[in-house]
Amino acid sequence: MKPPQIFHPYLFAAFPIWFLFLFNIEQIRPRETLVPLGASLACTGVLWYLLTRLLKDKAKAAAVTSLIVLVFFSYGELIHALEQWEGGRSLFPRQRYAALALALPFLCGAIFLIRRRGHFQTATRALNTASCGLFLAALVTITHSPEPQWREAPEEEGLSAGNPIEPLPDIYYIILDGYGRHDVLKEIYGYDNSEFLSWLTQKGFFIAEKSRSNYHATNFSLASSLNFFYPHLDAGFKMDHHCREPYFCAIQTNRAASLLKQHGYEVVSASFIGMTADRELTAPWTLSRFQGLVFRATPIPAVLYQLGSPFAYENHRRRLGYLLDQLPRIARVTGRPIFVYAHILMPHPPFVFKEDGQLCQPSRDFSTADGNNFYKDGGTREEYLNGYRGQIAFLTRRVKGMIEEILSDKERPALVVLQGDHGPGSGLTYGSVQRTDLWERMSILNAYRLPNGGGKELYPEITPVNTFRVVFNHVLGTRLPLLADRSYFRERDGAKTWLVEVTGQIHER
Repeated sequence: MKPPQIFHPYLFAAFPIWFLFLFNIEQIRPRETLVPLGASLACTGVLWYLLTRLLKDKAKAAAVTSLIVLVFFSYGELIHALEQWEGGRSLFPRQRYAALALALPFLCGAIFLIRRRGHFQTATRALNTASCGLFLAALVTITHSPEPQWREAPEEEGLSAGNPIEPLPDIYYIILDGYGRHDVLKEIYGYDNSEFLSWLTQKGFFIAEKSRSNYHATNFSLASSLNFFYPHLDAGFKMDHHCREPYFCAIQTNRAASLLKQHGYEVVSASFIGMTADRELTAPWTLSRFQGLVFRATPIPAVLYQLGSPFAYENHRRRLGYLLDQLPRIARVTGRPIFVYAHILMPHPPFVFKEDGQLCQPSRDFSTADGNNFYKDGGTREEYLNGYRGQIAFLTRRVKGMIEEILSDKERPALVVLQGDHGPGSGLTYGSVQRTDLWERMSILNAYRLPNGGGKELYPEITPVNTFRVVFNHVLGTRLPLLADRSYFRERDGAKTWLVEVTGQIHER
């Protein structure tokens, strides 16, 4: 009988990338998979070649290669399982050593394969079949899961444009993740940004001094502001307890960008949570969000940690620094007005910058966890307060320079919205209104610079859901009514979650 073709090492090497892509398909563009896929296949090919030279048996070498690849990419899931078992804590190095100990059975399997004599035709057919089955099982599982789908909000009567202003301004929608309101910053963190707010006012900004976020978390908040409605109240927008994807999808294909494109705008995305755009601002020589997911599925972060390497934090710092440096320098290449959507993951954890810009290196595995999850990862309240205070001071100084540079462009007027998606999280407990400091979490920075008298509809309590209603009424001449300013928080009871209105429970101090 003719020996079977051997292809299972490559399918096993490609499967983790395939699975992560399918699981995050609403957030990931297919081209983002090319680098990790190419690296995985290339390394697998080299390993297979070296083992073939060593073992003098191509089929046996293929089986050992597949086993190594499976162990390599299973490491992250094993760590995640251990973290859940230990209550969500991410502790080095104890869990890493435990994971290595649990990997011993896999090493025994490799030794068994190497010592096994005879042909590997049956094993090769079985491994080929198993690798194909994994691909199909992942596809069937994802495509047939009962996850909700994003459906665009129904057209509103007032959305039809009237008389757009001339010239159309460049629009900058800048989200500073977790940037709290001035009174919260002063009372809880001992940080006074009144000088910054006064400077913004001098530059023509309206500061919404009593503004709150509409939701407690980024994905909910941005899905709402970019589509200028409350998604969870729409009959066509449903959410499973385990699923956030429809909100990410609502960010990626949002109404604000779509409407602006219809009016000739070029859409530029500079964000940790991106949207469909004409151009993207991506830091060179850094891992994208998807590449980071693949990276953390392997033992590489643990090895780098044990060697004292700050790779993950340094990658994060480079991405943040690049956005802050390049955002005001986005070149206009088409002659069209631009809509820049920038989501900057600061002052949100991890805290990687001190007040003077010096680098801060947390003493644990990289994580963007906030609130009680920050504490589960080994952080303390004191660390949160000090880290947030230092990072927001650094960020505020950098944002001031960034705004100055944006406004210095005389080619077109600049409409700038500077906004927190939610407040800080030192008193946040996900899933529990009762254990959360709602005043801290829901109070946000919300500043608008609308040129040519566009601030008539602004008021101190305006929330992000009304941001683009005001912007479009001014810029495009729409007649969108303003919605009631409400705030929502996601409660949890075991596997069950639901959004509750907390507008009346936020007590000002």
